[in-house]
Amino acid sequence: MGSTKPSGFTIIATLSIVIFLLGLLGVLIINASNLNSHIKDNVEVTVFFNTTIQDEDAELISDSIQKLPFASDGEFVSSEEAVFNFKNEIGEDFVEILGNNPLPASLELSIRKEFADEASLMQLERKIGAIDGVLEVSYPQNVFQQIDRNRRMISFWLVALSVILVVVAFVLMSNTVRLLIYSDRFIIKNQQLIGATEKFIMRPYKRKALNWALISFSIGTVLLFALIWLIFSWLNVSMDMNMSAIADHFTENWYQYILMLFLLLLGGTVVILISTHFATKKYLQTHTNNLYQ
Repeated sequence: MGSTKPSGFTIIATLSIVIFLLGLLGVLIINASNLNSHIKDNVEVTVFFNTTIQDEDAELISDSIQKLPFASDGEFVSSEEAVFNFKNEIGEDFVEILGNNPLPASLELSIRKEFADEASLMQLERKIGAIDGVLEVSYPQNVFQQIDRNRRMISFWLVALSVILVVVAFVLMSNTVRLLIYSDRFIIKNQQLIGATEKFIMRPYKRKALNWALISFSIGTVLLFALIWLIFSWLNVSMDMNMSAIADHFTENWYQYILMLFLLLLGGTVVILISTHFATKKYLQTHTNNLYQ
């Protein structure tokens, strides 16, 4: 009869898929975090001034607003500049039609990153709106609400899926390792009977488990980078994306991806070593009469 001893293929395949999926989730989390930071770095609030005040007075108020702690930078737009810009957009001189200039002076105000959240922006809106001479404060409120909701939902499901994948991987690998070591249970017990220590008996199994982890990590990483390359290649062809900008993104955030890969390697190694340790320990503590069960 041929040997029925199972191979480590199931463990390698399972762990490779888990590393690939967790790596994909990691890439999504990194990019979602970077997107959130990018949005916060580019938050702008538009302050409109009363049409009853002169541009010179509006500019003085604008300068005082830009000196506040939450302001990063700002650009004052006079009522005359607003008319000029609007005229270029619609291609018609509406001032001649109306007989007066209805557009107020305004301030395009960039907000510091630490103040770029919904609660802080609402406070800023009230604070700036209370300044004498300010007509209205405008910012994309609905956008931030939707971003916060999406970020919380995506984070929850990504974490939940990651936990499920790790649990499934641990169960599958534990069962497979038990089957592998079950076929060697008599060898393990004979080594123990002749005086071999637990450390000596476990060493070859842990070495094999470490090799499985390294192979699985290599396969999972290759699959991950292959998928990323295919996605960006498709986007480059179908949407004419700027690949140099994408390359710069990965170059600027290389440490995050290195940390992600390190955690994947460490996690996969720890899981498979723990599974191997407990499976081997089980048969070391099993009485000889129970080995036939």
